[in-house]
Amino acid sequence: MTTVAGLLRTGQGSHVVTINPEMIVHATRDTLYKTILHSADVQVIDGVGVQLVARFHGFKIDRFTGVDLVGRLSGLAKEEDARVFLLGTGDSIVLMQAAKNLQKRYPGLKIAGTHPGIRLTEKPYGVIPSDETEHQAMLARIRETNPAVVFVAFGHGKQEKWIWQYKKMLPEVRIFVGVGGALDFIAGRVRRAPRWMQKVGLEWLWRLFCQPWRARRVWRATVVFLWKALRG
Repeated sequence: MTTVAGLLRTGQGSHVVTINPEMIVHATRDTLYKTILHSADVQVIDGVGVQLVARFHGFKIDRFTGVDLVGRLSGLAKEEDARVFLLGTGDSIVLMQAAKNLQKRYPGLKIAGTHPGIRLTEKPYGVIPSDETEHQAMLARIRETNPAVVFVAFGHGKQEKWIWQYKKMLPEVRIFVGVGGALDFIAGRVRRAPRWMQKVGLEWLWRLFCQPWRARRVWRATVVFLWKALRG
């Protein structure tokens, strides 16, 4: 977190990515996405599969989940008197609850604002907003609240490409972080796995149990990822 703390003080448009197995599989078939992940200012490992493959190849790396990253960075923002913005999830109520829970955990944290985001279509060359007028209004909303940190919850792929594509239009933001479903967990909409499952790296199994519709994504993040990683 030392690097992230430094970016919070002096960064400009810095991009932090939380990498999990599903994102790596995505990157194997999307050249731009692969480039974005490699060029990020900070790469945080969020996924036990990535950690295990790294150890198989002789590298020891620590794992830091997106939920934990949002918490730690919010704590740093409070200490630095920096404002944060919650963007995405598609649900204003979830965002309001996530903001409330973060401020309860970190009294004094300044939430600059929230916005549920708009529908984006992902393409090999970037993302296309469903409504450009609404998109420009969203960007204006972020600019007028002047946040130092923007947590972007559009889902992997879309959030990283959106940050890459539009961060220059938000020059006052110091750090952008793609956080996937982290805000849903923080808001309490999705229950996090028991502590023992987190420690042994079985959060993916818990999510499958709670959200069986994720079966295809879990397949890509486990079987497909391991097959590609070990084959390579």
